[in-house]
Amino acid sequence: MLSSPLRFMVRCVALGLCVGVGVMLVGGCGSKVKTVPVSGKVLLDGEPLTKGQVMFRADNKKGNQTQAIPSGDIDAQGNYELKTGNSKGAPPGWYRVSIMPLSSTETRQKGAAFPKPPYNSRFMRDDLTTLRVEVKEGAGADDYTLKLTAK
Repeated sequence: MLSSPLRFMVRCVALGLCVGVGVMLVGGCGSKVKTVPVSGKVLLDGEPLTKGQVMFRADNKKGNQTQAIPSGDIDAQGNYELKTGNSKGAPPGWYRVSIMPLSSTETRQKGAAFPKPPYNSRFMRDDLTTLRVEVKEGAGADDYTLKLTAK
């Protein structure tokens, strides 16, 4: 049986591999997928979350069958903008949203523990997150605001 930190690290590596495959499938193989601009703010108990990465995974139960995993880093003001491969935005459809505590450019040292997020860890897992978003043409500025809680 793997310890909790080791299980979590294995999940993070698997998620990273999925993102890499998704980028290759969508952006790296010459195929062009229609995307819709997606940008918003990440709030933790009403205040901007100032670090991390937002990841959208297709919600198959709501009909989204895309293999793409749009993602974007959270800036110091809590803003994010998604990219799918080399394209800005995300394919239209419903998504489960997860928030990782490190940006795409941050790394952990080998053997170091993954940082404990300031928010409830369910938001890190696309199978447990309560964040659901529909990406659609003409969405309003607040349609992509993500609200997290510490508990």
